[in-house]
Amino acid sequence: MTTTRSVAEIEAELKEAKERDAKERIEKAMQVKPIYTFYVIPKEIKGYHKIWDPSILLYAIGGSIQNRKELQAVGKAVNDGEMLYLYNIHTGKIVTPLGGGIIYTEDPILISKIANFIINYPLGGDITHILKHLYE
Repeated sequence: MTTTRSVAEIEAELKEAKERDAKERIEKAMQVKPIYTFYVIPKEIKGYHKIWDPSILLYAIGGSIQNRKELQAVGKAVNDGEMLYLYNIHTGKIVTPLGGGIIYTEDPILISKIANFIINYPLGGDITHILKHLYE
């Protein structure tokens, strides 16, 4: 015996299946959080960045994602990046951010911690311990 179903019934069933799949994808994506590593490194001054004061140095604060494959598997965007900052060697302070970028904070405590890191490690290094909580 052949059962015939209407197009409307089949479309309703398909719609329900698509909604269920979308809900499952969202739930799975919510379980996978990005794991970042953050760094600060000196950058060469070039292009439109002209600094005439030798006491001001250019640094990049950046981040890279460690669990890229897991994030891509659940359809999440994966973006590494960095942002440029000016640093004054006489005051030991970060002066200001430059232009666009994705690693940005206005928190004066974090900026101070990064500046102190640069004082101790002028060639840069891993600052995950300073910025990690911003992206958890």
